[in-house]
Amino acid sequence: MSFSHVGTVIARWATKSSMSLIQEILNLKESESSSHSFPRRGPGGGCDRQSTFLSYLYSMAKLFNNQKFKYRRQLLRNNATRAEQLLWNKLKRRRLNGLKFRRQYSIGQYIVDFYLPSHKLAIEIDGPTHLSNQSILKDKTRTRFLKNNGISLLRYGNNEIYEGMENVLQSICEFLITTPQPPP
Repeated sequence: MSFSHVGTVIARWATKSSMSLIQEILNLKESESSSHSFPRRGPGGGCDRQSTFLSYLYSMAKLFNNQKFKYRRQLLRNNATRAEQLLWNKLKRRRLNGLKFRRQYSIGQYIVDFYLPSHKLAIEIDGPTHLSNQSILKDKTRTRFLKNNGISLLRYGNNEIYEGMENVLQSICEFLITTPQPPP
């Protein structure tokens, strides 16, 4: 596989759907590992720019909206809590400053309630199930994982949504204004 083929895949980015592009990247990665056409990392093996770039694309394909979690994401979307439904009604269809939010989006092994890819911002709505000690530890682990992957996280409780939706929307807007947009 040559740089020209990688360039072709990148050129198709604008014309293909995300899922078909990710599948093509995964196919490239599989053919790379079976044909051993690239130098391997580690002792005795080199590391060229092409294999590093493909590894990066492969890791991104696995990090965001992994197909393994598709059914679970659908279940969560179809069984959203009242607070999630209320916030989603304010975020969907680019209603908040023209920004495209995703709902029940997987990042690594976690599924966040809302995600804004352009700003690498995740939003979680915490209900009563997040108050147990075990849930608090899981939330801390999730937050650390997201932070390590360059993703900011805002958390709101159900009551904040029910009693102060305008304050929640305002705090999201303030966060977006005060936090520089990360590079793509």
